[in-house]
Amino acid sequence: LAAVALPQYQQYTQKARYSDVNVSVDAVKTAMAVCINLEGALASCDTFAKLGISQPSATDNITSVAITAVTAVITGTGTTAAGGYTTIWTPDAAGAFVHTATSTCIAANVC
Repeated sequence: LAAVALPQYQQYTQKARYSDVNVSVDAVKTAMAVCINLEGALASCDTFAKLGISQPSATDNITSVAITAVTAVITGTGTTAAGGYTTIWTPDAAGAFVHTATSTCIAANVC
């Protein structure tokens, strides 16, 4: 029983820890979508300063949440305790987001 339960529990705790990354990235995605809809241009919304929000701080579960200037790609990275996975979201000009296939959290089923 322990051979089955322990790995399942570890995966569950990793998913729970990684949810902090997802929540932080979702907040940035929401702010960016609103900005794009208001400003009408992705270039007006491609940094935290332009969004008028602070960059999420590193925590026990979050290594970083970053925005790539010009492309406005949002990347969230979890700590080792959260699996060390990444989630990458790419916005289009209309403010819709596509979850990039290079996100390592997809294969791990944690995002």
